[in-house]
Amino acid sequence: MPRKKQAPLPLQNIRVADFSWIIAGPYGTMWLAVMGADVVRIESSTHLDINRRIPPYPDGVAGFNRSGLWNGLNFSKRSCTIDLRQRQGVELAKLIIKLSDVVVENFGYGQMAEFGLDYTDLQRVFPDKVFVSCSGLGRTGPARAYVGYNEEFFSYAGLASITGPTQGPPGMVGGIWADHLTGTKDSASTSPWRRP
Repeated sequence: MPRKKQAPLPLQNIRVADFSWIIAGPYGTMWLAVMGADVVRIESSTHLDINRRIPPYPDGVAGFNRSGLWNGLNFSKRSCTIDLRQRQGVELAKLIIKLSDVVVENFGYGQMAEFGLDYTDLQRVFPDKVFVSCSGLGRTGPARAYVGYNEEFFSYAGLASITGPTQGPPGMVGGIWADHLTGTKDSASTSPWRRP
C-alpha cells in the first residue's frame, strides 16, 4: 500500500536565526522547527551553551554533543558556532540574518548591542525581519540589567517560600517549568490591543 504524502508543515518556508541559549529560547525555537521552520542555531565558539555540559549522557559518557538536555532542545535544528566578538563573526551572523525571516535571542540586557546585533542595529538594515527577544526581567525598567535563572524567579515570585519544609528554609519546585512556559508564551494573550 503506498504511503500517504505528508501535508506541508505550517512554517516550512520560514528560516529562523536562533541566537538563544539555555532553555527558554531554545525551547521556543524547537517548536518552530517542529512546525517546519529551518532553524539555524548560532552559538558562541568561545562559550558554548551550558546545556551541553548537563547530563544525562548516553551510557554516562560526557561530551559536548552528548547531553540529553541539549539534544532534546535542539534535535530539529541546524547549528553553527561563531565568535561574535570578532568583526568577521558579526558579519557572518548578519549574513545568516539576511537569509532568515525571524531572529530570536534571549541574552541578558545589552549583550546583543555589544555585538552590534540588537534590534535597533538590525532593524535599520533588515526592516522586514521579525525580532523576538526573551529576557527574564524585560528590556525596560530598573531590573532590566539583571540576569535571571529558574531559581531566582522562584524566589523573586515568592514561590520558594511556600514550597520548602514547614519549619525549614525555602525550597525549589522540581523542574524548570518557568523556562518552558516562557518559551511558549503567547504574548498576544496579554496584549492590551487584543480584541475580545
